[in-house]
Amino acid sequence: MKNTNLEIYKGMAEIEQKISISEWEKIFLLSDNATVFNHPHFVLNWFKTFSHLRGNVPILIKGEISNRTIILPMEIYKKKYSFYECKDLFGIGGPNNLDFQDPLISGKNMSPGEMRLLWGELFCLIRREIPECDQVIIPRLKSSTVAGIENCEQSTVSPYIDLNDFKNLDDLLSKCRASHRGDVKRQIKRLGEVGAVTMRTFNYDEKENAQEELSMFFKAYECQWKPKGAHAYERKEAQNLFRYLINDMLETGLIHFSVLKCGDNSIHWHYGFLHNNRLHYYMPTYNVSWNNYSPGKVHVAYLIEECIKNRIRYFDFGYGEEPYKYNWVPVDQKLYCLKKWNGIRPMRRFMEELIKPTYRYIRKFNRESS
Repeated sequence: MKNTNLEIYKGMAEIEQKISISEWEKIFLLSDNATVFNHPHFVLNWFKTFSHLRGNVPILIKGEISNRTIILPMEIYKKKYSFYECKDLFGIGGPNNLDFQDPLISGKNMSPGEMRLLWGELFCLIRREIPECDQVIIPRLKSSTVAGIENCEQSTVSPYIDLNDFKNLDDLLSKCRASHRGDVKRQIKRLGEVGAVTMRTFNYDEKENAQEELSMFFKAYECQWKPKGAHAYERKEAQNLFRYLINDMLETGLIHFSVLKCGDNSIHWHYGFLHNNRLHYYMPTYNVSWNNYSPGKVHVAYLIEECIKNRIRYFDFGYGEEPYKYNWVPVDQKLYCLKKWNGIRPMRRFMEELIKPTYRYIRKFNRESS
């Protein structure tokens, strides 16, 4: 392809040495397709925490193609099988963690033809520069990113509410089921009988206060999820990530951290992102002793009300089809998974499937003989 110059950087040392954060931020601000998961501070902090925790190799693809700048953060995930170690190149966040994994593209969105050319160049580059990779997997891409591309299938949806046509919260609730509408109002009333119900959103100049509230967020999150087996070191790295993002990004307006209070009691927290007139509902947690008051449902109501008041156009629940999201009558945005084998690497898996039964039979035979 003409005007193509793409490079791959492997590992944090090379990425930090080769990449200009100020240039990256400028591309982010001028891009029509950017999400907060493309922002340099988010990507680099993710690499420093979760990639390091899981032993993944951070990968950054950057360069020029058709006079457009492309930045695509990825990670090499390793998985051991009986006879070899599989290496898959995932979009940043891997199989489960981030809502969108589209590449950052400078300027306006590319046409379907341009996207096909882009992916073709990227696959050739990966095959040449990361030959040890078995396959490329990017689980959550928007339809505009994969238009006309093979090796894609719908993976999930990201439900969102289009707030453009609503004047206030009651207007939106009127479109919901009567049972949901009645429960939201009933729980707000019940909480109001205990104490004044308020929501505080931390502004760009409130880092210290946000960090103090974040400590309470972490304690509540551990109470909510610790019985389900979350490992201590994973919780620590998650805490590090959220603290780093507050320090690096709160003043940009991209971090949206809020707490719902009843009187002096903090009862529900939400750590999310705000960009391009879209609020991303990312990480909620609550005080388990207030569970009977449905604090999450009330907090969502207050967040929606704040969005409408501030003319935020979309409330995005993030990927997944959890039933609670559909109580708010959202629209589904389809997300797609791109999978591409890297050269002849699949032959290793094919050979393992042939050899594995014989290997197991020999081991069983040796155990029985002894």
